[in-house]
Amino acid sequence: MEKQERKLTVDATLTSLDEVVGFVEDSLSTTSCPMKLTMQVALCIEELFVNVASYAYENRQGVCTIRLETQHTDTDGIVFIELTDSGKPFNPLE
Repeated sequence: MEKQERKLTVDATLTSLDEVVGFVEDSLSTTSCPMKLTMQVALCIEELFVNVASYAYENRQGVCTIRLETQHTDTDGIVFIELTDSGKPFNPLE
């Protein structure tokens, strides 16, 4: 199984959104991930990043790191994506 990991750290602002989505799409294009699935994953990451950029840092500057790991063979694959920030914690129950 071939494993690949890539990281991107950007300012947690909406102006970085295109770079984040492009990073995810470019990273998945090097695998056999179908285009439809690539677009669905990119949309999920877009939603997560917009939340970080809009709410995590309130009135201060911050960064967000996107780590994308792929593991694939000729017949299947796994994608692991992690977004990390140091903004205020989000509790969906509150």
